[in-house]
Amino acid sequence: MNNGDRLPFVASVTCYTAHFDNQDVFGEQFVKVPGKGAIGFFGSSGLTHWQIGTYYNGLFFDELFNLKNYVTGLATMAAKVRTPPVGYYINQIALLTYLGESGLRLAVPTKPDFAIANSDIAASTTSPLKGDTLSVNVRMANFGIKTRDTVSVVLRFTAEDSSGVIQTLRIPVFSNNDSVSFKWAPPVSGLVTLIAEINPGALLDEDDLTDNIGQIQIAVYDISEPSLLYPPDGLATEKPVNIEIADIAYYINRGFVYSIEVDTSYTFNTPVLKVDNLQGNEGLLRYSLSQLPKGRYFWRARIVDGTDFGRWSTTRTYSSNSGEKRGFYFTGNLLLNFETENLNYSKLFDGLVLNTQLKIPRPENERLKREFSLTHIQELDSVGLTALTTDGKYLYMADFWFDVQRKFPDGKSPIYIVGTGKQGTNQGEYYGTIPNFREQIRMQLMHVNGLIYYPREKHNVIYSVEPASGTQDSIEFAPGSGLLDFDFGDERSGGKFILAYDNGMIYNFAHKRINGRRACILRIFDANDWSMIRDIEFPLIEPFESVVSFFVVGDVMYLYEDFASGYLMAVKISDGSYLGEWLSWSSRNLRELKRFYSWVYDGNSDEVYATGYRRNDTIQKKIAVFAGYYLDSRGKLTSKTIGPATKWHKVNYEIVKGNQTSLYQVDLLGYNNNTRQWDTLQAGIGSGFDISGYSTQQYPFMRTVVMMEDTSYTTTNPMYIKSMHIDCETDLPEITISNNDFTFYPDSLLQGFDINIDLKVTNVGKVATDTVTAVFFLGNADEPYHSSKFTIPADTFHTVKHSINTSKIVFYNKIRSVVTMNGTEMYTFNNLGADSFYVARDSIKPDFNITFDGRELISGDIISNSPLVEIVLTDNSPLPLDTTRLSIVHNGKPIGFVKDSIQYNYTPYPNSKFDARWKPLFKQGKHTVEVFTKDASEIPFNNIAQKYQFFVYDKDDIQFIYNYPNPFAEQTWFTYELRGNAPPDEVKIKIFTIAGRLIKEIAVPYSEMKIGLNSVLWDGKDADGDEVANGVYLYKLITKYKDKTKTTIEKIAKVK
Repeated sequence: MNNGDRLPFVASVTCYTAHFDNQDVFGEQFVKVPGKGAIGFFGSSGLTHWQIGTYYNGLFFDELFNLKNYVTGLATMAAKVRTPPVGYYINQIALLTYLGESGLRLAVPTKPDFAIANSDIAASTTSPLKGDTLSVNVRMANFGIKTRDTVSVVLRFTAEDSSGVIQTLRIPVFSNNDSVSFKWAPPVSGLVTLIAEINPGALLDEDDLTDNIGQIQIAVYDISEPSLLYPPDGLATEKPVNIEIADIAYYINRGFVYSIEVDTSYTFNTPVLKVDNLQGNEGLLRYSLSQLPKGRYFWRARIVDGTDFGRWSTTRTYSSNSGEKRGFYFTGNLLLNFETENLNYSKLFDGLVLNTQLKIPRPENERLKREFSLTHIQELDSVGLTALTTDGKYLYMADFWFDVQRKFPDGKSPIYIVGTGKQGTNQGEYYGTIPNFREQIRMQLMHVNGLIYYPREKHNVIYSVEPASGTQDSIEFAPGSGLLDFDFGDERSGGKFILAYDNGMIYNFAHKRINGRRACILRIFDANDWSMIRDIEFPLIEPFESVVSFFVVGDVMYLYEDFASGYLMAVKISDGSYLGEWLSWSSRNLRELKRFYSWVYDGNSDEVYATGYRRNDTIQKKIAVFAGYYLDSRGKLTSKTIGPATKWHKVNYEIVKGNQTSLYQVDLLGYNNNTRQWDTLQAGIGSGFDISGYSTQQYPFMRTVVMMEDTSYTTTNPMYIKSMHIDCETDLPEITISNNDFTFYPDSLLQGFDINIDLKVTNVGKVATDTVTAVFFLGNADEPYHSSKFTIPADTFHTVKHSINTSKIVFYNKIRSVVTMNGTEMYTFNNLGADSFYVARDSIKPDFNITFDGRELISGDIISNSPLVEIVLTDNSPLPLDTTRLSIVHNGKPIGFVKDSIQYNYTPYPNSKFDARWKPLFKQGKHTVEVFTKDASEIPFNNIAQKYQFFVYDKDDIQFIYNYPNPFAEQTWFTYELRGNAPPDEVKIKIFTIAGRLIKEIAVPYSEMKIGLNSVLWDGKDADGDEVANGVYLYKLITKYKDKTKTTIEKIAKVK
C-alpha cells in the first residue's frame, strides 16, 4: 500500500485518549493534520484507565515485535483476546476501537540489517607505531531484528604494497547496537586503510548489504630507523649532496634527534664524518655534505630518543668522483654494500675478487658431512638435548635446568655420553653417564683440558667434573671477574650463563643494552686458570631475539636462534664486524627448519657438531656433523634491491676475467608486483642489456645476481667485479602534509560566516608529482565534503584553498585531510593531517518589535477588528531567520504562516531582519496574542512568550469622553475611545463660553485618529491665541461617521 503523506499506523491508548472536548492530544494530533493522517488508528472511544492501558499496550507490542504479528488488525485483536475479561477490563476491551484499514501489514524488518559507518571505526592511538599493539574498536548497528544466529565481523588492512586479515570474530546477533575490539600490531608503516565488515559473504540473510563495510585511513609510523629520502643508494653525481630525512618526530610529537655517519669504509670503524643531535624543520631534516672531498662514501643514520639509540639505517652509498650516472651505480669498494658470498674487496684491483683462502665454518645443508640417529638410546627418550660439548672422542649431552625442572623440581640433569666414531669409539653408541653426577646446568657445557665445565646459579663460581671418575670441583672468581648473566650482561646470581671454548680461550656471551639499544658483550677468560682477560662490547651487533647456543671458531663467534627459522649469525670478535647470517638448514618443508639446538666446534677434527632436537616437539633426535674450514671455488654477488623505478633503461657492468678457468654469469631478477615474487627475467645477460621493455608497474624493483667460479684459485691473475650500473630513472616525488600545514582565516568566527581553509601540500621530491588528490573530512563524517586534484613541481608546494559555511556547525571543528598520489612515492605516513577551528555560537539575543496598525499596544488597549499586525525580528548573526524562529498563539490556538496567510520577508545579513505581516479578523471581545521569538542560534528574545491583551468591537462608536485635568490651569487633554473597524470621518472639538460664544475650534486630523484611546491637547488659548480667563466653559465633541453623527457636550473650568 502506498502511504503517500500518511503515517502507516497510530496507536493512542492513554489516559488522555477520548477527551472529546479536547481532541488535540497525543495520537489524535497525528491523524488530524490536513492532507496527512494515518492508514490505521487504534484508540479508545471512551476514557482509558491508566493501569489497563499500560497492560494492554504491553500485550500489543508483544504481539507486534516478539510474536511478529505484523498485521495491525490481527495484532490489536489478539492483544484484546489476551486481556483478561474481569472488572473494568471488560469495559476497556469494548471501548478499544480500530479505525481505518485493519488489514494493514506494517513494513517492519523481518531479517537482521547490519551496518558499519566509517566513523564507527576508531584506533586507540592517533600515532600508532609499526610493531606496537593497538586496539581497534568497531561499533555496529542492526536496523533489523535480533535472531539466535551468530555473525562474523572481520577487520582487514591494506597498505601500499601489503594487505591482510587482522582478525575475524564471531559474535551473537545483537539488537540495535554492539561493538567489538580487535588487537593489532601493524606489520607495515605508512598510510594504512582499516576495513571493517560485518556479515562478510552474506552468510546471514539480510535485506541490505550495501552498508556493511566501513573504513578509515590511519598513518602508521616506523621509528625503528630513519625514513631516508636522499641521496638514494648508488647515487653517482658531481653535484653537491645533501642528506635528507623525513622527520617522523614532527608527525608524532616526539623529541627525536638524528645521528649521521659517513665513511669511506663499509665498517664505519672511524667515520670521516659523524654528526649528532640533528633536528628536522617542519617534517624535513636536511644536512649538507659539501665539506667532504670528492670520493666514494658509505653513509647511514639513526634515530636517538633521549638515551635510547635506534637501529642504524641500512647503509647507503654515493660517489662524487665517478661522474654523473643515471640510476644506481656501484664501483670498487661500494660493491661491498651488496650481499656477497666468498668475495673480498681488493685494493689492488679495486673490485671484488674470489676468496681463494680457507673460509671460516658455515654450517648449512651443503656442508653437512654426516648425521647419526640417537633414537635407539632409550635413556635419551625424555632428555632434551639442550647442552652439548665434545673432547673429540665422545659427545657429552645434558638438558639445561630450565627444561628439566618441568619434570624434576630440582632442575638437575645427568651428563650422557655418546661416541663420535673417533679414537676407538663407535659413532652413535651410548656409553652411559658420568658417574655420580646430577646437577643443574645453566646453561651450556664445555670440555676444557680433560674436564667438563658447567655453570650453576652463582656467577662467581664455575664448576667442573672429570668425565671418567665423576670427580667434581669448582673455581671461584675474583670479584668483578665472574660470569656475565646471559640476559643482562652483568654479574648477578640466579641467572643463566652461556660459554664456549676454542684454542685456549673461554668465551662468555651475554646480551647487553649499549647506548640504549640491544647489543651484546663477550667476556674472555684464559682456559688455563680462568683468569679474566678482557671484555669486548659489540654495540653494532643486535643479536637474535632467542639465542640458545653459541660457539667460537678462531676469531669468529657464532650465535644460533630457535625462535624464527634456525638462523646462524657470524661476528668477527677482533673488530666486531658482522659477517652475515644464514639458515642452518634450508628446506621448503617448514617443519624441517629449526631442526638443531646446541652446537660445539671440535678443533681436533675441524668439525661442527649440532644436536638434532627441537623443544616441545617430537622430531627424531640425532647428531649432525658439519665441515669446519673449507675452500670454495664459487662466489656470488647479489645486488641490493634496485627501485622503485619510473623507467628502466640498461644494465651495465664491468667484470674482468683473470684466466681460462674463470667463469661467471649475470642473471636479472624482477619483483613481480602482482604475484609478490621475484621472477628471473633473463639469465646470463651481457653488459649493456636493454631493460627498457619491462613495465615499472609490473616490475618496480630489480636486482642482479652474479655467479662466479674459478677452480684455479689463483691470486696473481684473479677474476674480479669492477662495477655494476643499473641505468634507470628512480627519482620519486614525496608529498607531505602535517597538522601545521592548515591555515584557517579567521581562525575563530561567529556561526554562519564562511571560513576560508588553506592546506599546504609540499613535494620534497626531486621530480614533479603525478595527479595528487586531497580530500577533506569534517569531524567524523563518512564522506568528504571537498576534494581537489592538482600536480606539484619538484621541491615546492601547492596550496589547496576552499571555504566552509558554518551555519550548521559550532564550537571546535576538526578538519581531516588525506592526500594521495597516482603512482609511487617514497613514504606515505606523512600524507595525513588534521587541525581544528572554532565557531562561536551567537550569544546576543535578537531584537523584537510588534505593532498593531503601526502602534505598540498597552495591555487592555482597543484595536480594530482587522488590524495589520507587523512583527519585526532583527539579529546580529549571519544565520538566516525563517518562520521557525517565530510562533504566534491567538487565544490559545497556534497561528500558522500558511493557513492564516501570514506574509513575511527576510532581509539577509548584514541587515538581518525577518518581517511578518498578519491581517487577522477578530470578533468582538477580549483577545490575547502571545508571540515567542528566537534567532537561528535558538536564543530567544525572552524566555517566555510576549503576551498582548486587547479588546475589539464590531460597531463604529466613540465612548469615554473626558478631559483632564478639569479644572485646569494652563492646558488640558480631551480624551475619548474610538471603537469599531475604522476611525470616524471627522472629529471636532468646539469650545464655548458659558454664554454660548465660540472661542476655539479644534479639528482632529484623520491621520491622528486611531482605534482605541485618543487624546487631543488644548493649550487653554482662544482662536486669537490669547489665554482664556478663569471661569466655566462648554465644549462640544462632534464625531461624524458615514452613516451617523454623534455629539457630546460637557463642562470645563479654568482656575489659575
